[in-house]
Amino acid sequence: MLERQRLARSASVEELRAQLQDDQPCPVCGSQEHPYHQPEALLQSLGRHDQTEEAGALQAVEALKLKLDELRSTLGGVNGQIKEYLHQQEQLAVQQQALAPGLEAHALYAQLSAQDVGERSAWLEHQLRRLNDDIARDEQRLATLLTLQKDAARVQQQVQASVEANQQAAQHLSQQQHALQADDEHLEQALAGFATLLPGDILDALRREPAATFLQLDQQLAQRLELLDRQRTSSRSTPSVSSSLKRPRCSNRRSNSAIRPCSNRSMHCAPSSNRPATP
Repeated sequence: MLERQRLARSASVEELRAQLQDDQPCPVCGSQEHPYHQPEALLQSLGRHDQTEEAGALQAVEALKLKLDELRSTLGGVNGQIKEYLHQQEQLAVQQQALAPGLEAHALYAQLSAQDVGERSAWLEHQLRRLNDDIARDEQRLATLLTLQKDAARVQQQVQASVEANQQAAQHLSQQQHALQADDEHLEQALAGFATLLPGDILDALRREPAATFLQLDQQLAQRLELLDRQRTSSRSTPSVSSSLKRPRCSNRRSNSAIRPCSNRSMHCAPSSNRPATP
């Protein structure tokens, strides 16, 4: 700005501006308008322009101050982080020294040491992926083992229930065997009372198969009772015919007071003519 004012006030510029005339072209730019022909107009224009540039420069300075403050704040934060990182680095160094013996005793330490420094990170990542795969397989196996353990516990409960049911069944069977033994004793005692009334083969059949033998005897008894009922019914329906057939054979012996058998063994003559023979 000062250089521009110095040039505007130089002798050659003053001489050239004095030679300018209205409606005549400028020998420098060829313009026919000469707004700065008069010195006062030029100074006013330069003043206004200088004020504008000064205001812009002040704004730029304020913006730069704000930016400087931001950079100082950022620098302070970065310095704090650097200090924190340095502190962490010291702590990590101490931890590394403490872990160094265990690391050197690890089975993979020889392989890690054989790797280049730039390739150790990739090698460790590969080992980490392998370790994660092994952990995933182990977790799957553990889940399978837990499932098998639950199944085994359920089967054990079923076996225990089966054993208890078997014990109950055995106890019930023992009770039934005792009951059957008591029933056999009662049957033997009852059959002893029929020893003089029933044949030996029937008694043996009652001992071997009492239910079937009792059923057979019951059927035989029902048949005999039915036969007796028929005989009684037949004898009641034909008493006069039977007596008329038997009387002539016994007419010459009515003088005897006792009842004597006729020629038919199943019939007897009655002492009176009005009484029929009975079987």
